[in-house]
Order: sequence, then C-alpha cells, then structure tokens
Amino acid sequence: MTGGSRNDPFLERATDRVAEAVPEVDVDLFRLSFLLTRATNRFTRHVESAAHRRRGLTTAGFRILFTLWTSGPLPAHRIAILAGLSRASVSSAVKTLERDGRVERCRDKDDRRVVTVSITSSGVVEVREAYEAQHELEQAQYADLSPADRRALATALETLIDTPLDKSLDGPSVDCPTHRCNAQMTTSAMFLGDVSIGGPEGCRGRRTVVTRPWPTPCCR
Repeated sequence: MTGGSRNDPFLERATDRVAEAVPEVDVDLFRLSFLLTRATNRFTRHVESAAHRRRGLTTAGFRILFTLWTSGPLPAHRIAILAGLSRASVSSAVKTLERDGRVERCRDKDDRRVVTVSITSSGVVEVREAYEAQHELEQAQYADLSPADRRALATALETLIDTPLDKSLDGPSVDCPTHRCNAQMTTSAMFLGDVSIGGPEGCRGRRTVVTRPWPTPCCR
C-alpha cells in the first residue's frame, strides 16, 4: 500500500482491496480520486448544513443565486451549465427561489420562447450573506494549508478542470438534432455526461446530456 491516511480507515481498506483485486491499478491515482471526491462531498454537505440551509437555501439554490449574481440574467440551460446542475434541478430550485422572491423569470424580448432568470435585490442580499458564511467555513477548512499550498492546489485543480475527458468515449459526430444550426456533437455526448441541456445555447433540439458546453455560434 502506498502512503497512509491519518483519519480514514475506509480509504485504507479500499486501497488494499483495489490493489489486491486490480494489480495493474495506479494506487496513487486511486487515492487521489478517492480523496478528491470525498473531500468535495464532505465540504459541500457541511456548507449546505452550516451556511446555506440556515438561510433557506439548498446547495442547488445557492449555486443558482451565485451564478446569477456573478454572471447576470441567464436562461435556465446556461444556469445548468455554469452551476454544474441538471436542468431538472435548476427548474425545481428556480421555482422555489422565485416563490421566495430571490429570482424572477421573464420572456426574452427577442425570442419569446426563451425564459430568462434574473436575481432580485433580495436575492443579492441573500447570496452575499450566504457566501460570507460559506467563506468562514472555507477559512476553517483550509486553515492547515499555507498560502503557497492553497495556490498550488488551486492551480492543480484548474489543470484538472481544463483537461479534456477521455476522448475514447466519444463516438462519431452527428448534426444538431433539429438541423437548425451547424453545431455538431458526438453520439456519446448525447447520452453521457453531467450536464443536461436542450442543445447549443438555446437550440430547440432533442434533449441531451453532454459533458461539455456546446460550441458557439449556436442556433436560436
């Protein structure tokens, strides 16, 4: 077994089991992925419980408000992409946020089919307070890391985010299902991924699930 964990016996058992069952596995990479996932999930749950829920927000609700606060009014499919949420999650959360007076929806003046979501003045106050509370938790979470370690970790994570996913999963490219734009997507991108959108930036084609935003320009 490579390395050691100070506080996670399950990680040690999992590492031993994987190394035994899959001898060719890179144990260090397994541990890195395991720890990254566990740290992210752990901190997300903690923030939602200690900072967001106290203000009547879910993680999805906070992400939507934060996205609108930083990016301005957006259609739902763009919120889904930027906030890392499914369209179903965005739809449900926006209804709650609108009911609570934190966001408002209106029809796009240039395309009445498009509904744009914007943050209200009340929502701005809420998201700022929620982030201030979250930042206190961030300070505690990373207190044992030096400023240099924090910058190095952020740089490493940016590299991971910028690294394309395994292209071997991609199938042949196909046209946008409505044939109303010149955008293309891989067949695997139509069914695999973590962001559910309706097509490239407002394309009204078949609903798809993709791993990355559609290219621009896009159809309307």
